[in-house]
Amino acid sequence: MYAYRNITNLNIFHQSYRFPLISWRWIWILVLAWGIDTQQCYSQSQDLRHRFLHEAPQKWKEHKQRCSELCLQLELKSWLRVPDSVKFDTSTIPNDYFYTLRDKSGTRLLSILGSRDSIYTCWAVNDKYAFELNRKGPSNPWLLVRINGNPKDSFIHSYASMALHNHNDYWSTSPFVLYKISLEQLVKQPGFEVVHAEQIDKGQQQLVRVEFRSPKKVAVLGSSSIDYCYENGWIIFDPERYWIPLEYKASVTWLGAQEIKTEEHGAMEYTKISHELPVLKQMDGRIKGKSTKGIPVELDFVFRTEYLIREYVPSVEEFTLSAFGLPEPVGVEWERPVRWYLWLTLAGMVCLVAGGVFYWLSRRRAGGES
Repeated sequence: MYAYRNITNLNIFHQSYRFPLISWRWIWILVLAWGIDTQQCYSQSQDLRHRFLHEAPQKWKEHKQRCSELCLQLELKSWLRVPDSVKFDTSTIPNDYFYTLRDKSGTRLLSILGSRDSIYTCWAVNDKYAFELNRKGPSNPWLLVRINGNPKDSFIHSYASMALHNHNDYWSTSPFVLYKISLEQLVKQPGFEVVHAEQIDKGQQQLVRVEFRSPKKVAVLGSSSIDYCYENGWIIFDPERYWIPLEYKASVTWLGAQEIKTEEHGAMEYTKISHELPVLKQMDGRIKGKSTKGIPVELDFVFRTEYLIREYVPSVEEFTLSAFGLPEPVGVEWERPVRWYLWLTLAGMVCLVAGGVFYWLSRRRAGGES
């Protein structure tokens, strides 16, 4: 009886420790599976990281090249307002405004820059002269500031070209932008690093989410008075459409009169032009932050930027003073094409004369037969 009891106790002892042994076995299996999954995720992240750093810039370059082959014109309007207020009224005067025209060869240029609180300035270059105009607001008449009879050598040509180049790179035909900066410029900054990249599914789309960081000391030039330092954040791209950005969130330091640390969140909408090229239609976002150096400043606003990109070749008249309701310089005359309605009137008169002649001949023939 004693021996049986000892054997029974031994079996109980063995059974009581059998479950922990089985549990540890499953734990090791789960750890191994987790390690394999982690390795696969890391490998996928590295592949997407490499693909983004090498494929995306090439696609951006290809997109820019294809856009440069088209004659694209841009009108840009941007509004700012406090959060949770009334919806954007796009019929009001925008906070920032930009308008540009160019012909196919780029020899005729026109750029208009303006904002709600500053003067609107226009620089234009045509085949015979260059001119600069100013006005106090979009509803006021244009005033002539200066005119130059040698358009190629004037500083007006330089201003118009620079404005056209900068805004086409950072704002318009290139959809690879965040708030006032170019992604191409951001990626090329020394120290820029992709921390992690992963694939995300949105409906039938396979998108890529890229997490990045960049040294704070490196500034991305956004305007003449403020540098925007994109320190870290994430961006969602569509790799099937030239790696266009769809949404982003970033920590950004503004360096100007004072240092302001901000958090930005934005989303983009696109439309298509020739060859199924995607171009920006609208960007919405919110920026919050406060100053860390200098005068105390707190920011909290939402923004909307609308892009109207049209594909057409402007007429010669659109680059002249006459287009702004001003007289042409003395001695300058433009060959004006005959209007279509004049050709239509002439064709109508020819038809009437021909009809009258045929009627007279038919009457004369009828009188001769009688």
